[in-house]
Amino acid sequence: AVVSTQSTGVILKFHVRPPTYAQMCRDQEWYIRKLEESQREHLEQLNHLKSTLKERNRMAADQSRQCFIPADREQVLEEEGSGGCLEGTENSIEMNDMLSTRNV
Repeated sequence: AVVSTQSTGVILKFHVRPPTYAQMCRDQEWYIRKLEESQREHLEQLNHLKSTLKERNRMAADQSRQCFIPADREQVLEEEGSGGCLEGTENSIEMNDMLSTRNV
């Protein structure tokens, strides 16, 4: 360190040796491992989000199938006071049959 008499600062002069080939390789390997780890974490998060989305879509589809009311059944359901959703195995089978013929 050199102390300047003209100013109140300290001037530091130092030399940094350039990294060796082995050091550069080690640093590059570390960086590659970090990138791979980050990529693996992102893929895990993506797969988790995909499975969550599939589950929510399945639940929404199940719910919409349970509450599907054909136009000719609306009045009957209102008279029975069933709250608007088809319930029970018989109605579910009828509804699935109606949905499959609609999609054909």
